[in-house]
Amino acid sequence: MGALASILVAVALTFIYAAQNIWVAGGESTTTHSVVLWTGLAALAAGSVVRFLDWNGASGLRRTAETRVGLAHVGLVASLGLYALQSEWGITALKLADDSKVPTLLAVLWPALFTVSALALVFMELVYRRMPVAEGIEIRRLSAAAFDGVSIALAIVFAVSVNYAADKGDIRKDVSYFKTTKPSETSLRLVKSVNEPIRAVLFFPKTNEVLTEVTPYFKALAKANPKFRVDVMDHALAPALASAHKVKDNGAVLLLKGADGHGQQGEQIDIGTDLAIARSRLRTLDGRFQQTFTTLARQKREISFVVGHDERSDASARETPVPERTSEFVKALDRANVRMKDLGINQGLASRVPAGVPMVALVGPRRPLLPEEAESLLRYVKDGGRLLVMVDPQDDSGAAPLLEGLGLELEPGVLTSDANFIPRTHTDADRSLVYTKKFSSHPTVTIASRHASQLAVAFVAGGALARKEGAGPKDAKVLFPIRTEGSYWLDTNQNYALDGDEKRGVKNMMAVVTIPVAGSGAEPAGSEEKKEGRAVVIADADFATDQVIGNPGNVVVINDILQWLLGEEQIVGEVTSEEDVPIEHTRQEDKLWFYGTTLGAPLPLFGLGIWVAIRRRRRRRTSQPKEGAGS
Repeated sequence: MGALASILVAVALTFIYAAQNIWVAGGESTTTHSVVLWTGLAALAAGSVVRFLDWNGASGLRRTAETRVGLAHVGLVASLGLYALQSEWGITALKLADDSKVPTLLAVLWPALFTVSALALVFMELVYRRMPVAEGIEIRRLSAAAFDGVSIALAIVFAVSVNYAADKGDIRKDVSYFKTTKPSETSLRLVKSVNEPIRAVLFFPKTNEVLTEVTPYFKALAKANPKFRVDVMDHALAPALASAHKVKDNGAVLLLKGADGHGQQGEQIDIGTDLAIARSRLRTLDGRFQQTFTTLARQKREISFVVGHDERSDASARETPVPERTSEFVKALDRANVRMKDLGINQGLASRVPAGVPMVALVGPRRPLLPEEAESLLRYVKDGGRLLVMVDPQDDSGAAPLLEGLGLELEPGVLTSDANFIPRTHTDADRSLVYTKKFSSHPTVTIASRHASQLAVAFVAGGALARKEGAGPKDAKVLFPIRTEGSYWLDTNQNYALDGDEKRGVKNMMAVVTIPVAGSGAEPAGSEEKKEGRAVVIADADFATDQVIGNPGNVVVINDILQWLLGEEQIVGEVTSEEDVPIEHTRQEDKLWFYGTTLGAPLPLFGLGIWVAIRRRRRRRTSQPKEGAGS
């Protein structure tokens, strides 16, 4: 029956693979999965029967050849049996405990046995089918083909095993210690922005391991601005300076502003002189420097956060789920020397925003604002205040009157895309975790638009904004700096699919509103810019929460927004740190990493094995005629 057995096995493997990876069990695909799986198993059984009949009907050399090919076939079937045993069905059938190591062992063993058996079978079949006559069967050639297949298979198994072990073991070695020797762009910009002398005194003994790690960091900062000076002093040799600024011992960095004397201000960063103890502090040196430097060099700035409506909050609010906290955002504001204050009914929000408040932020309210609170915030903007609003379409925030007063409305539905989304749970729900790279030239997206090829902003179940005709002040200017492409839609029934009246189109993800203050136009020519109220509305309450604040696109947009509202440079920025952060890939990147690690690593060995096999076969072919001539 020739190659029928191998053809049936190939068909069986195709159907089994499709059943387990394409039409998986569960939901509407259960029936299709069962049909495809049982068809594959039937083909495998038929192939095994045909293989047995070929072996049973053979004799002599053909019987020997069929035995060797049959052993590879048995190994292939056995590997599929091991695959079944390591599945959920097999674990249940074997009644294994939850902590049993058997499923892990089987999960490693079955692909190795499958690879060895499959390649041995393929190589032997290629040689065996060229021997149609029993008298022409060469067992030696058949064994050599099997050896070639097994050799290549073992090389693949070895390469994949090393790759898997390295990935799971996650063995690391500190070779180059610390990114802290290089300050972040944020730190460099902070130093460049100062116009008065700043001095950094490193209190360390001349020969010290920690000093070796710290010095390159501060020297890089000194190159950014000639007004930034770096000195190294031993604590024992500078008692007056150390005493004046309460530096107790070596292992500290003292930042000084102003001339020497009583008017000189200083801020201290403690590090330590023992490298083993100082490691944890060195890992976060860049962030600590930013916080200390801004405390020393900049005036205290202030943002009032609206409270009392179950807003997104920092880690101190235990009732807020961890992904929805704003702890990283709060830390960034603290590093930038921005003071945060509460603003609610107790602080007079229901009547008016207190005088002198430079900026107000309303971040993700889940419970409705009082109409009086919304009116108070709107009046604050019209009087020249600066307002940042982040709202979700599915939350009953009560912000509709506030948005309407700004000339905006939040469209119903969650912003969804089946193309531009970030895979997190690998379910349809990921379609609401969207991103975009479409930015205008407005100051709130300056950096993002400049680096649109590298940056994107992420939205978590956000919405879309629209201009509401006839609403808001007539002289208000409304712009939409961040938009989507035309493939997005607003999912109104939360099934993450485009259906019903839902339509694709360009959606506005963020709006900026400027409202001239009444009477500000009477200023004489040549004076400062007319006073205006400014508001930024983001249709995503989670835009600054911990689950997305690590995305550089969100960070630079928040920074530009705060800079535009507060009129200051570099409010929120990146820090150099060795702390681990989760890495997320798009679906295409996941595929690239999968195929690159599972196929790319063993591919050179696979090619080498084929090259060796071809060379050996050529040598045998050239040597056979010579042996015949000699006989």
